This record gives sequence, structure tokens and C-alpha cells, in this order.
Amino acid sequence: MATLTATGPVVIENMNVAKNIEVPLVSFEKGVAMVVELDGAQVSLDFNQDSFYKATHNGIRYRAIGPRWVATV
Repeated sequence: MATLTATGPVVIENMNVAKNIEVPLVSFEKGVAMVVELDGAQVSLDFNQDSFYKATHNGIRYRAIGPRWVATV
């Protein structure tokens, strides 16, 4: 049976300007939070009831659905 592993880069949306960017994934805990590297800082996006990972960094709101996944045997 294959195991799914979270990988980066992660596509996150800058909600202030409706623009998608790719950022490196630092860590991920499904349904709780994921940490990405954004502008040289580690930013934690927290999971919410809308099924998005969201955060505000330097006054800009960001959201993501989740990381990419790789299947390993």
C-alpha cells in the first residue's frame, strides 16, 4: 500500500490581490496547520472550518488548500 507524503512547493493565494504564489513547505500536520517559508520567514497557516489553511503575514492575508502529495511504496 502506498504512503502519501506532503511535499512542496505549496501554492498559496495572496487574498489581498488574488494572486497565487509557490512557496517552500517547512512542515505539515493535516487538518491542523502547515508552515511555509514566505519572504524569508516561516509562516504558520492554520486550518479552519472553511477547509482552508489561512494566515496573515505583514498585513497580507494568505490561504491555501494544502500541500502537494507524493505517493511512496
